[in-house]
Amino acid sequence: MTRRTILDGRPGPRVLATFLVTAAVWLTAAAAAHGQAVATVTPNQAGKGSRLHWAVDGFPPPINGQIPTALTMSAPPGFRLNTAAVAKRCKPLQAKLDECPRRSRIGAAVLTIHVEKPSGPRDLPIPVKLYLGPKNRLLAVAFLAGVRVVPGSISGSNGIGVTFDPLPSPPPIPQVSYSFIGVTLDLGTSRRITRKVKGRKKRKRVRINLVKNPSDCASGSWALSSTLGLPDGTRPVFASPVACSGSSPTGSTTAAQR
Repeated sequence: MTRRTILDGRPGPRVLATFLVTAAVWLTAAAAAHGQAVATVTPNQAGKGSRLHWAVDGFPPPINGQIPTALTMSAPPGFRLNTAAVAKRCKPLQAKLDECPRRSRIGAAVLTIHVEKPSGPRDLPIPVKLYLGPKNRLLAVAFLAGVRVVPGSISGSNGIGVTFDPLPSPPPIPQVSYSFIGVTLDLGTSRRITRKVKGRKKRKRVRINLVKNPSDCASGSWALSSTLGLPDGTRPVFASPVACSGSSPTGSTTAAQR
């Protein structure tokens, strides 16, 4: 008697059981990976100015607590970056002194490290302030054994990307070890300016947003993502789809949305 397999269209009981167990394991792993990184867009309406948020859990595989060496947070094509929303620019020397102008700030991040030491364990959050520098350079100011300016870049040429490469490493201390708990990053700001109304003498106040959402939500979600460089040489990418709503009529972009 010929034993049927799943390829025959009617699998035998043992093959079916093996397939179901394998599928369950795969789905569990996929769900865990999906839940390891999340993102939000506020508000999540098409065509609106917004603020972006990413978060990555560093405990589960494939990160397994490794301290990341690089980090990129991305929003897909359709998201637009308008640096005219930032009234000031921070100079590199100001960043080194932690004296960047308040109106040059565009976001914040928190890198959380677990520290094991002889006196006992502790979780160490490392706050990072994000500023826009000359020629739209990203200046990230962190405090880790003193003020440090983390090398970073921000791009709006194909969606939005925020990259830190390399990330600062915790200082080596005898009998002290480190593991990665997670990271969050928030991006977004806005300002109001006065503009002259074309063809009229009066002026009006409009809001300019650093981040603008795509003009449509045809698929029902936007594919944000996070990429980490790890000491083992891998660069896992974590998809973080964000539900969206609405659409903007073609050609209806207003000055306040630019």
